Amino acid sequence: MRLTKKCSIIITYLLLERESDPRTPLSQTHLAEFATSVGCPCDRKTIGRDIKALQAMGCPIKKQAKGYYMDKKEFSLDEANFVFDCIKNTPAEDVDKPSLLARLAHALGHKYV
Repeated sequence: MRLTKKCSIIITYLLLERESDPRTPLSQTHLAEFATSVGCPCDRKTIGRDIKALQAMGCPIKKQAKGYYMDKKEFSLDEANFVFDCIKNTPAEDVDKPSLLARLAHALGHKYV
């Protein structure tokens, strides 16, 4: 199925929200390649315009040397890592720590672990 070019802004938003953070920014090229792979052909310039439009609408998209990320997290990276370390180092035996860490990472929308 071929999507309209208008879908690139939605794809850009969703990928930045779900897959990016300060440690894993996404390049315009990566975003364009993904959009193209799911049926919305576009180039990195289109993605650049999409990012500017999203920023103008108030999306907290930040730029780094390696790409862009959505700075929407309720916890800073250091705070989230502190929570993960606390869970990993707790002596509790009746808690499935790997499952808890995976669910927490999913809920935060980051790739912390």
